[in-house]
Amino acid sequence: MSSDDVPKFLKIAPRAALIDFARSYLIHFGRAKLLLCRHPRVAQQELRPPDSNDSHTTAWKIYCAANRNRNTSVDREASMFHRLCVSAVVVLGLTTLISAAPGDDEKPSAAIKTLLDTQVACWNKKDLDGFLVTYWHNPGVVFLSGGTRSDGFDALKTRYHNRYKAEGREMGHLDFDGIEVQSLGADFAFARGRWKLTMGDGKVSGGLFTLILRKLPEGWRIVHDHTSSATP
Repeated sequence: MSSDDVPKFLKIAPRAALIDFARSYLIHFGRAKLLLCRHPRVAQQELRPPDSNDSHTTAWKIYCAANRNRNTSVDREASMFHRLCVSAVVVLGLTTLISAAPGDDEKPSAAIKTLLDTQVACWNKKDLDGFLVTYWHNPGVVFLSGGTRSDGFDALKTRYHNRYKAEGREMGHLDFDGIEVQSLGADFAFARGRWKLTMGDGKVSGGLFTLILRKLPEGWRIVHDHTSSATP
């Protein structure tokens, strides 16, 4: 079996069988190397699992079929099979890395934009509690606006309630625009955009906001909110 046959083998072997065989070979690398390189015929018996349908046996049979009717020495056969195993381990490693890479559906952008859509929907239904679910319910959450700082979820909730839910107050109609989301790692991201609040009497206010979000067990939550109002 020539070195050109190794890629050929990797193509014809069932992917699941190849990965399972490579994992098995990696775990038992030292013992397998000794058997395959020095006693290949023994290896056929020692390394073959009892189950004839096992992926390990399947990989060995495919190798033997690819090498059938060739005038190859036993030592070279063992050496090439050893190289095949190493190649399979490399394939396993690459497969693991590729599968671990975040896909488009795992990026935070869509989830965070959905979170902000939830904020807008809850606000416009006058559901302040639903709006506040999007924040981290923890003393570490920070809200900055209008020269004031609120530390902790309780302070944040009190501020919103006094400003928009107290007697004589209204929440108005909220809109977000120009939302941008940037990942800061696996569990952090920031978002920025423009907000506009239209009151029942037609008065409009607005400005910019910057958010830092953290991925928690319950999902993405705002841990830092800096909201500014446009100068009249």
